[in-house]
Amino acid sequence: MAPPNITSIPLELLLQITSYLSTTDYGAVRLTCKDLEASLFKTFAQQYFTTIPFLRIEFSLQALIDISKSRLSPYLKHVMIHPLHTPSHADEVSDWTYDPDLDFGSDYGPPRPNLRPEDLDRPEDLELYQRFHQFCLNQIVLTGTGHDQQMLVEALRNLSLETVSIVGSTPSASESRFARSYGHIGYGTYWVYRDWQKKDSSYSRETRIYDKVVTPNTSFLQSILSALGKSGVVFRQLKIVDMDQITDEALNIPAFMEKTILPMLSNLEALDLDLKVGGPSRLNQISSDRIVSWNGRIVSSNGRKPYRIYNYYLGKFLLHSNQIKRLYIRGSGLSDDLLAWLATPTTDEEYHGHPGLSPPMPPTFPNLYELQILKGSSCGYHEVNVIGIIKKFSTTLRRLHLSGLQIEMPNLGRWPQFVAQLTRIGNHLEEVQFSEMGLHLSRPEKSCYKNSLHMKFNQSKDHLESRHFFYNGPNMEKVLGDLVKTTTLCDRYD
Repeated sequence: MAPPNITSIPLELLLQITSYLSTTDYGAVRLTCKDLEASLFKTFAQQYFTTIPFLRIEFSLQALIDISKSRLSPYLKHVMIHPLHTPSHADEVSDWTYDPDLDFGSDYGPPRPNLRPEDLDRPEDLELYQRFHQFCLNQIVLTGTGHDQQMLVEALRNLSLETVSIVGSTPSASESRFARSYGHIGYGTYWVYRDWQKKDSSYSRETRIYDKVVTPNTSFLQSILSALGKSGVVFRQLKIVDMDQITDEALNIPAFMEKTILPMLSNLEALDLDLKVGGPSRLNQISSDRIVSWNGRIVSSNGRKPYRIYNYYLGKFLLHSNQIKRLYIRGSGLSDDLLAWLATPTTDEEYHGHPGLSPPMPPTFPNLYELQILKGSSCGYHEVNVIGIIKKFSTTLRRLHLSGLQIEMPNLGRWPQFVAQLTRIGNHLEEVQFSEMGLHLSRPEKSCYKNSLHMKFNQSKDHLESRHFFYNGPNMEKVLGDLVKTTTLCDRYD
């Protein structure tokens, strides 16, 4: 009888033991022998290769292609595509590399980026400078020729994905166990930092490449959407998150892209939008908490004079995703105008105005099961629109999460009436969550010296108040009706 060894350990016990290992040690165990590698492969793939962030650089996209053609392919379900922003034109590269406004710290980023090449004395510094300079030039060609799209399309066609995330920021080390274990900020970032940094052992997830330059997220977003459409793949969830410095036009889908992108949007079951406005809002004197266009889109509803709307393409984008079951709108890309549009009842009335001035039709969302509106702007959201959205989708809507919204109403006297309406139309809900909510009073009484009030909820048996309200159960009508008694309105959070 052969003496017992590690390969004879029952699989359940082996998996329990290896779960305590670091990534490096876990890899070493897998390299011990073929039997161990075969036993641990499925768990290894499920732990490290279900969700991976990639950068839009050649090295990272090639890694994605290689994974898509390997035995790891069936396990990869969520791909996150991040930009690595570099100068967009060749004549900007040299100026950027010694820009004194760029501060990466002493150990991070390009070597002494605030110095010109002639100021670098050591050959190794010159070599690093030149390598970085060449990388920027190569990146311009990669994105300018569309080769990055071709690589992404090739990889996507080999994968069976459930979720695709288009993320406007550099990936953080907390987004996957793979990243946490290696200290990387995205698949392929090790390669970039190895070539750019003096100390191979020093990595910083806080380091942001091209952080001081306006991020071209508009072109990045449109490029990735185009690649997703061209690939023809069907996945369930699309996330467009952490998008700084974009305008409404970033969601424009020109006619020549509709053939590939619209089928992709129409097959989505979940859409997650986290949009943050950029500089154009200041030019138009629009609230800085909205996603706006440079000039707005001029439309004319039936019987109305022409007027401007600043969420036209966002509305069209949502309309193309009309079959979704879950809609998450986060960040400051949300205006009360958008809520009013979502709450507008759909009718069979035809548009009789000029064809070029038609506004986007409100969506029907016949399958909408879950709605999350999170971290809205500081401006008020009218009570009529909040109630209108719940009422419009009451047939299918079962889960509602509102966070950071200031509900606008004339005065405190409207609060009990609002709760009564919410109770009447919200009794079909199965789950409700409110977080950091408040009231914005447009005509406060003399006794109320504040026009903005915060909500505190009392759900606990020991009567402790919290900024968060959550209920999931059969007594929804009673719980919502009790909000008048269990909610405290105050002018500040303690």
